[in-house]
Amino acid sequence: RKKAVPRTAKSPRPSSVGPAVSRESIAGLKEQLEEKLQLLGETNRQLKRKIFDLYTIFEISRNFNSVLDYQTLLDTFIFTCLGQVAALKAAIFLTREGKADHFYLAKAKGSGDLPSGEERIASTSRLAGYLRRLNRPVPTEDLLKDVASPDEIAILTKFSPGMVVPLIYQTRLTGVFLLSDRISSSPFREDDIEFLSILANQIAVAIENARLYDSERQATAQLRAAQQQLVQSEKL
Repeated sequence: RKKAVPRTAKSPRPSSVGPAVSRESIAGLKEQLEEKLQLLGETNRQLKRKIFDLYTIFEISRNFNSVLDYQTLLDTFIFTCLGQVAALKAAIFLTREGKADHFYLAKAKGSGDLPSGEERIASTSRLAGYLRRLNRPVPTEDLLKDVASPDEIAILTKFSPGMVVPLIYQTRLTGVFLLSDRISSSPFREDDIEFLSILANQIAVAIENARLYDSERQATAQLRAAQQQLVQSEKL
């Protein structure tokens, strides 16, 4: 009799699950890699922007320190901000000599509805106190609801949407800078806000220096006039 030969088990057919999982894994890795590349690209863009902003601020600060004419200084500051963040219009409100109870319109540039010389912001208002404590640019819309008075709302509305930038010298609010929305209608980015914040500190110091220079120049002119008058009196 022939011995029964044991039947060998058939080899299982190759499963299609393995390759499918591998393809999904590769697709997932590819997606993660693309996300990381996008993140690195955005980080690189922000780094380049910060380097450019710091260089720009350095150059602007050097120019600010060399400009002692008050009106020229304000023009330079406003045009620089308009060009840097591509805003439509801007205005700066400052106190006047002997009138520290309000911030008056000192300069306005750009297209559209601009504030008039009669409009002003009280230096002791709730808005002024909020900006002094915040010491950072804030969206105009955040101030229209609960912070600004009716007169201040009339001013802020002309720059809405936009940004309100406090000008702080030491711990004192010395002015308010207003920027409208951007030409591209895109929102202000964090690096835009950081740039405006640093530049606002620089212009606040430069304005005080320019004012001190004007005061000294006026005092010197008055002294010379008094000396000439005294000499003329002695001759008579």
